[in-house]
Amino acid sequence: MLILEFNVVPSPDQETALEALRAGRAAWRAHQLGAAVADNPAVAVRVLTQLGYEVIWRGQRSEPEARVDRLREL
Repeated sequence: MLILEFNVVPSPDQETALEALRAGRAAWRAHQLGAAVADNPAVAVRVLTQLGYEVIWRGQRSEPEARVDRLREL
């Protein structure tokens, strides 16, 4: 935000700093996606199906339900 919104110039090179931020954001989003899928797998199945994937439950127990407590947690 400081770089993009307030034009703060990082040292020594703005592009290097921005690339580090981009890499960090990509890693954070991948981590968050995994957590979101674990908390609500039915939504993940729906979206993957809409994208053309075939998702088949192969678990030993019943399909996992949404973890509403995690979804609503502040």
